[in-house]
Amino acid sequence: MDRNVKNRNILGFEEEENFKNSLNNYDRGGNDQKINSEQLFLQQNDQTIEAMNQKANILKRVVLDIESQVQESNSLLDNLNADMSSAQALLSGTMKKLTDLSKTATSSHMMYLIFFVVFIFFLIYLIISFTSAK
Repeated sequence: MDRNVKNRNILGFEEEENFKNSLNNYDRGGNDQKINSEQLFLQQNDQTIEAMNQKANILKRVVLDIESQVQESNSLLDNLNADMSSAQALLSGTMKKLTDLSKTATSSHMMYLIFFVVFIFFLIYLIISFTSAK
């Protein structure tokens, strides 16, 4: 495994290497130009704080995206609920009319109704079979 490859965490940021890399960055000028350990510690803290701020901003954007998706999903579900309610009302009205028709209809009316329903199902079957064949 190559030691120069940096690991990435779940947000995609490179994980900080150990303190050796930061010491190497500040210790290039020899012994006279070394930064003391307190300054090095403060610089590392500043870098860590900056990285945490970036991660917090990314999390904030993710949360805002999730919130907008939830609001959109809720509005779609509300519309679906309204459509289903209207369809249920329409079907219950149709069933009531069919029940009334079956109580008052003669046998010839019932045969016409059965033939009509069979014809409609056959027509739907033909449409689906021709559409899927192409």
